[in-house]
Amino acid sequence: MAGYGKVFHRFWKSRTVRGWDDTTRTLALYLLTSQHATSEGYFHLPIAYAAADLGWDLDKVEKAFAQLDADDFARYDPDAEVVLVVKAIRWNEPRGKPQIKGAVTRIQEAPASPLLVELCRSAEGLEGGIHAELIPLADPFERVSEPSPDTPSGGSADTPSGPSRDPVESSSSSSSSNSTPSATSADADDRHEHDPDAGDGPPGEPQVDEAARQFEEHFWPVYPARNGKKVGKANALIEWRKLTIAERRRAVTGARNLASSDQLPKDAERFLRRAKGGRGDFPFDDWQEPALPASGRDDRRDVIV
Repeated sequence: MAGYGKVFHRFWKSRTVRGWDDTTRTLALYLLTSQHATSEGYFHLPIAYAAADLGWDLDKVEKAFAQLDADDFARYDPDAEVVLVVKAIRWNEPRGKPQIKGAVTRIQEAPASPLLVELCRSAEGLEGGIHAELIPLADPFERVSEPSPDTPSGGSADTPSGPSRDPVESSSSSSSSNSTPSATSADADDRHEHDPDAGDGPPGEPQVDEAARQFEEHFWPVYPARNGKKVGKANALIEWRKLTIAERRRAVTGARNLASSDQLPKDAERFLRRAKGGRGDFPFDDWQEPALPASGRDDRRDVIV
């Protein structure tokens, strides 16, 4: 276990972090730097340990965790007593076989939790190969989450229906009712989560190009023109196809916020492409909130890297 934890300078410039109260901010720093933390962001941490280390009561810790969860910074599984710092594995991407082996070992030392599914998804697109190593760890929870074929389409009595989906995700699963009788709605959702462009029709029937449809309906219309023109559409679609469902949602949000600003846009291809080397955030992650007035523009970035 390293004797230190790494906090990037932009932590302090993030509008999300600056919007937290001192308690939430302190807990976030604790999760990044405590003796329990790992660079992958998945580790065992009983709430009582955090309370003792911070000198807080349990209720104070739980309320701060709730805020971190709401802002997609960290999750907590009270049954397994496991923490997931959502983007830590992207900030500290393991590269090469020794690093990946060490990362997997540390992850396996913590209790297994459904949070492994989100950890696995956070690792999608990383070049080092860690994602492939995490799939077997997350797979049991993916399978458990699937209802049996006898589960009514509306869900069981103790399973909430959940909020309505955003447009991008809805377009990916809107035709799931056309699937064969043996395919559950969860099967369709699972296909789209891991392969956003998987077709929805029964075998043998023409499949809808989901990526192109989402791009045409949700991204391209809102991406701003440069000097009155939109160019590079074909190359932008190529980059769009590489994105996961979650990344496409963020791309649409970013495009809308960029369009409402007074800044000249990049070409759409670069807007959708991760920085060279496949590390860090996408350009659209800089635009997850509306732009500040010009006097505060330099603090606009709301990404903790």
